[in-house]
Amino acid sequence: MNPAALHQAATTLLIDVVAEGRWFPALEALMAEMNVLGGGLARTTPPNMFALPSGGVRQPFADFQAGKAPPLSRLSPLTPTPADGFLADYMAQEHAHRSRDPFYQEFLRSRHCVHQVSAFLDHTDAGAVTAMIYRTEAQGRFEAADLQALQVVLPYMRAATMAARCGLQGEAKRQAGPFEQRGEPVVSLDIGGRIMAINTAAESARGDLFDIVGHRLTSVSPGDQPRLDRGLRQACEAGRPALVTLTRFSGDGRVMALMVPIQGHARDVFRAVSVLVAFIAVDRPAMPDTQALDLLREAAHLTGRESDVVRLIGQGQRPREIAKALGMSEATARVHLRSATGKLGVHSQAELAALLRRLS
Repeated sequence: MNPAALHQAATTLLIDVVAEGRWFPALEALMAEMNVLGGGLARTTPPNMFALPSGGVRQPFADFQAGKAPPLSRLSPLTPTPADGFLADYMAQEHAHRSRDPFYQEFLRSRHCVHQVSAFLDHTDAGAVTAMIYRTEAQGRFEAADLQALQVVLPYMRAATMAARCGLQGEAKRQAGPFEQRGEPVVSLDIGGRIMAINTAAESARGDLFDIVGHRLTSVSPGDQPRLDRGLRQACEAGRPALVTLTRFSGDGRVMALMVPIQGHARDVFRAVSVLVAFIAVDRPAMPDTQALDLLREAAHLTGRESDVVRLIGQGQRPREIAKALGMSEATARVHLRSATGKLGVHSQAELAALLRRLS
């Protein structure tokens, strides 16, 4: 390993993560300079492992996620502390563990991940994040000189990891801001749909707008639950916004659940907020907010023309006035209006106007 080249590759990684929240291709370049099969970030809490791997080890981790591996046990991960630097799997205690671990013996070795080093990177509320780096049998084990060379990289990887975690937290706060400023109930979910936090307004609305069962978001009306579940899957698994109309327990007015994915790499590794759910009472007045309105349009998958019609409805214009403003017939304007109301889950122009008054 060339210490100067490692330093440059690690510096590039840190810059990319801090400036853009982007791990690739800098992570790939860093692994190439290390002369390894591949590696990345991981948080291991047996029987689960969440990882952001480079290309050389991406397939083994995909196989693990697909259930093609023996279960992880407490023997499986290397567990370095912040003071350890890089630990190698041939060190006495780690070697004894690995020799008895089916995950390593039957799964990793068969996929050419024969030699491993790991180092502590960061703390999260769900366990430590570590660096994991693998070599093949042909590449040989990590010798003492390799571990010393890797110390050049470690401060940069730790700084990049902390920056990424803080960046994900900051993005979640930024996305929640417009809703919380208007006093909307907001619930934060992890990538698996488990509730991480609820704001004060959501605490007050619990039992009326939504409920919580087993750390999961549930509807107060059983008939709404399938729609809520579909929306949550779309937001958590597909990473696309979703909009669902729900029934209030009080039966007074309508509420929309807007589910907004938080974009960013390794959300599962850091157990960062992955989806925000904002509950919008349609009949409650509010101040204008362009960002929230844009999220609503994206969640409902409105076309450009449908968005134009919706915007003008929010400004109080009638279909005839909208047609004139957009250079179309009144019949065409009404077609776009009907399509938009259907996508937004409202049943009339009046309900659409009420929803838009909440957001625009």
